[in-house]
Amino acid sequence: MTHDKPEREQPDHDRGVRLVAAMAALLARYTDRSELLIAYAAAPDIAPRPVALDLKAGPSFAELVAQVQRALAAGVDGHETAEPDAVVAVGQDPPSGPHADWLSVRPGDGGLGLALHRNGAGADVRPAEHVIGNLQTLLAGAEAEPDRPLAEIAVLTATERQRLLVELNRTAAPYPDACLHQLFAEQAARTPDAIAVQSSPTGSSTSAQVSSRTT
Repeated sequence: MTHDKPEREQPDHDRGVRLVAAMAALLARYTDRSELLIAYAAAPDIAPRPVALDLKAGPSFAELVAQVQRALAAGVDGHETAEPDAVVAVGQDPPSGPHADWLSVRPGDGGLGLALHRNGAGADVRPAEHVIGNLQTLLAGAEAEPDRPLAEIAVLTATERQRLLVELNRTAAPYPDACLHQLFAEQAARTPDAIAVQSSPTGSSTSAQVSSRTT
């Protein structure tokens, strides 16, 4: 006899499936890979099951979620012994020892609690907080526009956008109140022996020599 899952458990499973899709989409952006293996455990007492995903066609979030659902419904697919790129586990912490990036999902009254466990097994060195922020940003954008291609969904947090677009572009500097020849003379005084003109492999003039010819 089989028993359907209680209705209250189904939303958590659906959110877990969406997190699998979002994690695959994020890793595809990080690594520029189109084929990924994400292991998924839908409950604390279920072992993570590998889900092979193909993003070569540039799917939307809705299409990738459907791909996850088909893979889970298909059963065994020959990837049981392969090392996953990441694990999404509901109510589970990672085992001891080396493991892939492990996203623990803890459903609660205030929504899903996410914790990314890393132990240096992977090549990616982004801090866990950075990955969680990117994942949440991507998931929010994908759920708002599920039919939009995932490659067009933003992953940068507001803080990262502020730093990249504003803080790193603050290159303004006061313009010197002097003529060009005066600026050159000041530079020549600071570095008189620096090469200012290279006319041929054997002919060159220092800053001091050029400055002396203009005064």
